[in-house]
Amino acid sequence: EARQHDVAKLLKTRAVRMHALNDAVAFELGRLLATTGASDVIDAHVAALGLATGGVVLTSDPDDIRAIDDSLAIVRV
Repeated sequence: EARQHDVAKLLKTRAVRMHALNDAVAFELGRLLATTGASDVIDAHVAALGLATGGVVLTSDPDDIRAIDDSLAIVRV
């Protein structure tokens, strides 16, 4: 529960940008998952956004993100 509170605080800052998970994005993520053999749509969304923005991916499970694209800059949190 403390982690969720920390995440909520972070999301309220300007350091985080929110991106919609709409139909068009969902189809792209489906293609990405099919190509990589991964299965988690949220991991795919995070990886796709990291690629699109050139940003650093913050994650508690870097192996799942690397399985989608090992070129991403990833920091374990």
